[in-house]
Amino acid sequence: MLFDECQHHSPTWACFSSKHGHRYGEPTYNRDRDFIRRMWQVQGTPKNFLVAGEACYDWEMETYQLAYFRSENKNHLPLARYLLPYSQYMTAVTGFNDRNMINQCLLYRYIISYEPYNSKDVLMTILIRLLMGS
Repeated sequence: MLFDECQHHSPTWACFSSKHGHRYGEPTYNRDRDFIRRMWQVQGTPKNFLVAGEACYDWEMETYQLAYFRSENKNHLPLARYLLPYSQYMTAVTGFNDRNMINQCLLYRYIISYEPYNSKDVLMTILIRLLMGS
């Protein structure tokens, strides 16, 4: 399961309500870790179920097993790899001029998320042709 954009919750960074059972001014993201921990306690959750987050903060990696992000910048610095050298990281490789991206994956031990450039349009075209019988 990929928790898409777990790094932001709209305009909120901290919660100042005393009605939610947490300390005053607690970061909103702390509840994400509680959510993941509770999900693991649910009966029937497979032991080999992977929980990933997109662009996780360093302390979110306590509960997320993998962090997904995009690192297409040629001047990319693998700061997360330096902070948490044994964590699993995955980055997008779009299939369009990807020599730099493949090199990053090899150099920094990133898992490749192969996301072919414009693949959704190509797949939709193929499906429509199959359905139309042409």
